[in-house]
Amino acid sequence: FDGGDVLCCGAEGCGLFFNLRPCAVASAGITSAAFAYLAKHPGLFHSIHAGVQNGNHLAVCLAAALISPPALSAKGSKAAASNATDIPPGAVYCCKDANNQRTCGDKLPQACYNRAYLIMKQGVVLQSVEAPLTAAERRKRAAEAAARKKEEQERRMQEWKDRSLLETYPTPADLDAAERAELDKIDLQLDEARKRKVLLNAQITAYDQDVAAGRKPDVSTRVSVEAARGEVLRLEKAIALHEADRQNVWREFAEKRAHYLELLDRLEKERAQRKAIEEQGY
Repeated sequence: FDGGDVLCCGAEGCGLFFNLRPCAVASAGITSAAFAYLAKHPGLFHSIHAGVQNGNHLAVCLAAALISPPALSAKGSKAAASNATDIPPGAVYCCKDANNQRTCGDKLPQACYNRAYLIMKQGVVLQSVEAPLTAAERRKRAAEAAARKKEEQERRMQEWKDRSLLETYPTPADLDAAERAELDKIDLQLDEARKRKVLLNAQITAYDQDVAAGRKPDVSTRVSVEAARGEVLRLEKAIALHEADRQNVWREFAEKRAHYLELLDRLEKERAQRKAIEEQGY
């Protein structure tokens, strides 16, 4: 840490940091004095590593207070130490190396860089640190987090819908009445359309019979009948739409009713469980 230089460990920077030589080459402003200091303070090194593992992309930020490069000032050292994880004297760092062999040291062995490791003392594990995530692992973890968030949003939305359903229809009779009202409204429109179609068809039939008998209707009658034919076609389409609407309403309320009764059954079971617990004195 030369005077005023700052070391910040981010997602990539701290990844390089664990391998000191590449970090020294790749990170501008980082001097050998910084690495020498950290080599003498494994607790601080561990704090940086653990911070990154916990997802804090600005896990550590250290600044030199003195222009003199060999060491930090007492004030700077105290501030850095306050951020470091307390590692008791005599603790060792252990990991499985590339050959799956156990490797330990009073400082983090180079073979443990970018690997999971344990901080131990007298056979007792003080702390476990995961290995840095690979790019694929980070993508997988992000995808899993997004999926969990989506599931939570869907769960909350469903809870809101369930509450709305129970508040809208306090009893099963209210649900039945709402369905009947919707169907009655559609049935009224259907009845009017069908009656109108019957009247128009009667007018058209009478006209066709007159023409077949050789009688010549006047112009206004011909125009009226042609208009009636067009209206019948429109009524047939309207009737088909009303019938489809009726089926949709019936289907919608059938689904509502099934879920509504399921909710009532669930609530009844929950009330029974609470009552049983209260009776047992818990």
